[in-house]
Amino acid sequence: MLVFGRNEERLRAFCVEHGCELADSPREAAECDVVVTVTTSQEPVLRGEWLRDGALVCAVGASEPEARELDDAAIERATFVCCDSREQARGESGDLIGPVAHGILDWSDVHEFQDVVVGELAGRSRDDDVVVFKSNGIAAWDIAAAARAVELARAAGAGRIV
Repeated sequence: MLVFGRNEERLRAFCVEHGCELADSPREAAECDVVVTVTTSQEPVLRGEWLRDGALVCAVGASEPEARELDDAAIERATFVCCDSREQARGESGDLIGPVAHGILDWSDVHEFQDVVVGELAGRSRDDDVVVFKSNGIAAWDIAAAARAVELARAAGAGRIV
């Protein structure tokens, strides 16, 4: 796992604690299959041009209307965009509010994570689809997603009980 952060001291400590590898740049970290942004940034830290085809982007920070972790190009690259709650995202998610205001995205094209979890929607139709999940955090959905993941893992005989 590659990790990049702005505070080198905290980044090194995180990598030691979690067995991660330091990325040389934000671009290098963004070129992974799964990209997670967890910041309080007011300006985008992830550029769509850095994403590889098929990337899954989980943007879980910057939960204010003016805050942005993703640039418009990241949203433009996405073939599927979902969030915890569209209603909540309209008020809190600058990563979606900005692109909607710029005409890059329409709220009708933003899906809710619950519909993916229960199997009503597929988040990806092709291997090269770029998928963006913008989370502002709803504890009930976190619990529901975890319960479904455990259910599917048990049905598949995967994982282990700890």
